[in-house]
Amino acid sequence: GKIKKFTYWIDLEKFKPINKDEAKKQLGWNKKFVVFFVGRLVPEKGINELLHAAKLFNKNVQLVIAGIGPLESKIKKYESSYKNVTFLGSVANDELPLYYNAADILIVPSTHEEGFGRVILESLACGTPVIGSNRGAIPEAMDESVGRLITVSPQNIAKAIMSLQKNKTLLYKLQKNARTFAVKR
Repeated sequence: GKIKKFTYWIDLEKFKPINKDEAKKQLGWNKKFVVFFVGRLVPEKGINELLHAAKLFNKNVQLVIAGIGPLESKIKKYESSYKNVTFLGSVANDELPLYYNAADILIVPSTHEEGFGRVILESLACGTPVIGSNRGAIPEAMDESVGRLITVSPQNIAKAIMSLQKNKTLLYKLQKNARTFAVKR
C-alpha cells in the first residue's frame, strides 16, 4: 500500500525544440551529422564501445562527447587521432538544450543495467532522437518511435548511426515524434 508510481520529469520549458540549423551554426556544427553523448565518462556508460565505433563511422559523422570522469584521457587521445571525435569536457546544464538541439542523435550506449536515463527525456523534449542500449531502464525511457534500442557493440552502434544518417525520412519521423513522446511521458 505504500508503493506508488513515480513519474520522472524534466523542465519542458527549458528542454524544448529550437531551430536546428541555428543551433548547429551557433556551435560550429554546420553541415555535420552530429552524434552527441553526455554523461559520466566511465566504462559502464559504453564509452569504450562508442570510441571503437567512431573508427567505423562514415567520415561525415561527428561524435561529440560531453562529461567528466576517469576516461577523459582516453577520449582526448581519440580526439587527437580521429577528426570525427570531439571532446567538450563538462557542459553546464543550462547549455545542454542548445547541444541537444544541434545534435542529430543522442547516444546512450550503456553496457550495464542503467537507471532511468534523464538525458534521454531531455534530448527527446528538444526533438532529438536517441540510440540507446536495450539494458536496464533505458527501454522504459524510450521506444522505437523516437529512436533505436540496440545491443551495444561497436558494430551495432555504427550500424544504427549510419542507418539514421542515410535514411533522412526515418530520422525526420523520429524527430517529429520525439517532443510529443517526451511531453506525454
